[in-house]
Amino acid sequence: MKTENWITAWRNIPNELRMLSIGFGILFFGTGAVQQYIGIWFAERGVPTAGPTGLLLLYLAFLAAGAITYPVIVRLGERNCLVMATAVYSAFIVALITLPTWGFYVAAILCGVAAAVLWAAQTNVLNSPVDDGVRAQASAVFWVVYPLGTGLGTFAMGALMQSFSTAVTFAIFAVISVVAALPFLRISRETHPIPAKQPKARISLFLNGTLLAYCLPLIAVRVIYGLFIYRVPVDINTSLGKVAAGYITAPFFIIPLAGSLFGDRLTRWPRRTPVFLGYAFSLAGLVCLYNARGWTGFSASVLCAAMGSAILNPVTNLFAGDLAQGDHLRRVGSTTAFLAPCGIVASLFTSRLVEGRGLYLAVAAALLLSLIPFLRLERLSRDTLRHRVRPPKQP
Repeated sequence: MKTENWITAWRNIPNELRMLSIGFGILFFGTGAVQQYIGIWFAERGVPTAGPTGLLLLYLAFLAAGAITYPVIVRLGERNCLVMATAVYSAFIVALITLPTWGFYVAAILCGVAAAVLWAAQTNVLNSPVDDGVRAQASAVFWVVYPLGTGLGTFAMGALMQSFSTAVTFAIFAVISVVAALPFLRISRETHPIPAKQPKARISLFLNGTLLAYCLPLIAVRVIYGLFIYRVPVDINTSLGKVAAGYITAPFFIIPLAGSLFGDRLTRWPRRTPVFLGYAFSLAGLVCLYNARGWTGFSASVLCAAMGSAILNPVTNLFAGDLAQGDHLRRVGSTTAFLAPCGIVASLFTSRLVEGRGLYLAVAAALLLSLIPFLRLERLSRDTLRHRVRPPKQP
């Protein structure tokens, strides 16, 4: 997005959507950077399996908690959910450096529950505007500020580790994460009475073939993300060292800013166009990772994968709004927030099961297969998609 277009989008969106983006940028400046070093932290302490195990528990809890996000958000409101999740995220970093391994596992599970609530609330707030143009601008702004925070945090952590111990650096970033609560408090506290229980409506969404197939690109982009929070940093650390792992992977979170070069046109195009482009870059990045050995190879891999995420993230973030409106949006938003970590869990599981660089080719093959069902559905009109995902009639 050209600078003037980005500024225009920033001015056009409601204030609470600006606060949402700022809050996520600050929160993941701290927690996103720490996440990059969890595997390395435990490997240095002679417990190399603790890092991936903790991350796996975190994202499994993220998945399991997806079933409770809807009633929690309805009762507490999006603002309160965002603030409470921020406190849990910061506490997770403190637990990482102060508790034994089993305590870290418990903290990881609690952080996973908080993450499910956090991202479901984010989906609801971001998709709250009825106007598609405002939603597109808000998504474009969010996917500039959020990855910028994560990338800058990863760069800053790599720099601080040259002067401070890892534990002290983690503590500094735990304090920074808490600051995210300030912009979140500026979001309106929207609460609603708990509606009558509709278990069939919720269960039907998890079994809805249209929703699942349409959201495959959302899962796919999280598979790539899962590789970059564990396997890629570990591979770089093995080849080039800890500091290099931070510097090389940081652009993966910053380069999505390049998606803004396309402006909000990226989210206004037919969904198949940016999804196809995003897949092409992601597949190129995976092939490069398979062959990478030094700084040049790993950097090229990060560049391609980051461009793929830059294109896919703002588009897939709007899928809930493509499939539902009104109160049903909350159910669909909670469901898509549940589906997103499926990709991360699959990535972490696969990273433990598949040794060597062949992992990257296996993921590339899976991504290609996931594109086919989405392209078939994307040809349908928005109204047809919403009709297929509508809640069942209550007796």
